[in-house]
Amino acid sequence: MKEKRLVIMFKAWLQNNTKQKFAWLSISLNILNEYSVVFSDINATDNNVKYFETAEEMLNNLDFDAFRRTGEISRQVKHYKSSQAEIMVKTHAVPNFISLEKIVEI
Repeated sequence: MKEKRLVIMFKAWLQNNTKQKFAWLSISLNILNEYSVVFSDINATDNNVKYFETAEEMLNNLDFDAFRRTGEISRQVKHYKSSQAEIMVKTHAVPNFISLEKIVEI
């Protein structure tokens, strides 16, 4: 089920980019305890982004309706930006926190 939702997120991009390979990565949540991170409520490059230093702050300000949607989210829908919330490691992430789930060829 989780994999199906993630595939839906790539749908629009895939329609414009054929014969591509994706690396499906999993990142351990333990990274939140080991490294300094910053959270954003939308895409970190957006002019309207809000940054948060703690997970609690971010969770209190996140639009969870964006994550409850099961269909495709177009750029015109208000939940589109919220669906791009990010967690960023301030320095670097060592490989032991990241695992390769599979390579997907489209």
